[in-house]
Amino acid sequence: MNINKSSKWWKIVLIIFGFFAILIASALLSEALSSFIKNPSLKILFEEIILRIPITLFSLHLFAKMVIRAKPEEFRVKKPRQNIFLWSAISLAFTLLVAFLILAFNQFEFFNQINSQSSQRFAYNISATLSMALGAAVIEEIIFRGAILSVLEKKLNLKVAIIIPSIFFGLIHLFMLNAFNFADLLLLFLGGSLAGIMFSIVTIKSKSIFPAIILHFAWNLFFSGKFIKIGTAAVDKINSSIYFHLNESSTFVNGGNFGPEVSGIAILGYSLLIAICYVTLDKSQKGLLCK
Repeated sequence: MNINKSSKWWKIVLIIFGFFAILIASALLSEALSSFIKNPSLKILFEEIILRIPITLFSLHLFAKMVIRAKPEEFRVKKPRQNIFLWSAISLAFTLLVAFLILAFNQFEFFNQINSQSSQRFAYNISATLSMALGAAVIEEIIFRGAILSVLEKKLNLKVAIIIPSIFFGLIHLFMLNAFNFADLLLLFLGGSLAGIMFSIVTIKSKSIFPAIILHFAWNLFFSGKFIKIGTAAVDKINSSIYFHLNESSTFVNGGNFGPEVSGIAILGYSLLIAICYVTLDKSQKGLLCK
């Protein structure tokens, strides 16, 4: 099923559903296959790194080869244009800058639980942070910025191919909310969608998904992990090893129930990086975006 602008819409929809089916099925299968492991630290490492990433990549490879008849490079699974170490430095600097600004504009409490936590909890926090940060970065980027973006770009144009997966990216994070109100929903949708656009424009600029994976991984280390975390959830005062608990009452400043990843400061950070990447695109890339 080769994808081009003349392809039927129902084929495109089915293919995108296929990508989401791979995303869900790989998670369920990995959880089932790792259920025999009793040690939590080993279980999450085995589930996310040893099982879920390879299962997702292998399933996507078979789906692309047998259904779409696409090669890995069509999903931008290739060496980036710029040096990978440069992208790593940019990713770390961007994450640290946003984290610093979030702390600077919030009142926060600092909790260091390293000495008081059990060795099992400490080991789990490190294992969970590395496993979930890497697993989410690899799987979400290859699905959203690799596969879906590529298919929609062929059917429509690059601009729409960036926006639609980014909206989906924002929407799926709605299921992670513990409580719902209009401000939380609005910030999460806006922040999640802009984060998706940011990862997409990084992918377009570098012509590879690997810089977006690195950026996503660096971001997750500080905002989605268990070892070092900045957030608003009271439970993380105990569960995280090093925790910056934001006390600022403004949802716009602290990100509300979802956390600082969708705060106004993070949204400004996403927007700034999007603008920088766009300005530094070459003429051919800007031309594709303007169609």
